[in-house]
Amino acid sequence: MAPHPDGSVCLEGTRRVPRTFVPCCESLERHTSSCFFDVRLEWWARQKAWFIIIAPSAGSGGLQISYCPFCGRHLAKD
Repeated sequence: MAPHPDGSVCLEGTRRVPRTFVPCCESLERHTSSCFFDVRLEWWARQKAWFIIIAPSAGSGGLQISYCPFCGRHLAKD
């Protein structure tokens, strides 16, 4: 993983999804491995929920979501 100019680690190409993950649409699939400076979606196993990731430079964390922001389908909680 390459660093950003500010020294933070770029997560582009990595993903956090449940083992049984089946994307509801191509956009969701693509954004599970994007950089957090783009729209990045992750599955947080401890919370058993999907999150839109907030960049560390903006305070870190995530916004919990239940529906795909691209196609509107309900996201599975496996």
